Amino acid sequence: MRGEFRYDGQTYSYLMAYLGCTSSDNQENKVGLAVSKTPEGPFGKVGSAPLVDFQKDPSSGIFQWGVGQPSLINLDRKSSVMLFYTRGDKTATRTIVEKWDFSDLSAPKRLSSGKLSEQGLKNLHGAGDFLNNADFVYDPAAKRFYASSDCHPNPTSAPDFISSHFRVCYFDEPTNYQWFFWNTLSVTGPNETGFPRNHNTGILRDEYGHLPNPWLSVYYTVSIEGNNSLWSYRIYDYHVKPEA
Repeated sequence: MRGEFRYDGQTYSYLMAYLGCTSSDNQENKVGLAVSKTPEGPFGKVGSAPLVDFQKDPSSGIFQWGVGQPSLINLDRKSSVMLFYTRGDKTATRTIVEKWDFSDLSAPKRLSSGKLSEQGLKNLHGAGDFLNNADFVYDPAAKRFYASSDCHPNPTSAPDFISSHFRVCYFDEPTNYQWFFWNTLSVTGPNETGFPRNHNTGILRDEYGHLPNPWLSVYYTVSIEGNNSLWSYRIYDYHVKPEA
């Protein structure tokens, strides 16, 4: 993401948020930052500790994924940044939203943090849903946030750990990010894509995380079924027209 960031006596124009993991079982994921003067890099790690840390509870046998899948939006095209990320611990999986002042990355200031509202989200059976593996884009003209994310529940046949459908939804910029209602634009699955698993979406954004054109371009990857299912890692696109 582009912006204005000072770190270690230098000014950088590009900031990356990334997932890092210190365990071999994919638990205790954490979120770190890196900076560069060009979008091509090289990127240098910011600090010696994660921006968002996570330590699993050793007393619980529940899988504790940690924090990750970060998505950044630069609100003022300078240093006022929103960070969205998934948190999965022994209690639940959800999306966290934080506001940061990243003008001085030697001492970043977290201005707010909380669970992003899930009101209005519906799963594939019409019940309430949770938000994870989400990417976000901001429309500054409409003051609206759009998101793409997995739909639940996951299929019961192998592979049962990834989703069959993804959604595109939005909310108008609220005064409280913990209390608002989502509006769903589309739910996309095997009937539309031709693949039984559709997951890990991303949204086309400009360099500040803003909506670059009148259409939402959503990118996703796929998988076939079965215990020996292959992950193609090919990227497919799906286009959705935003609501007026």
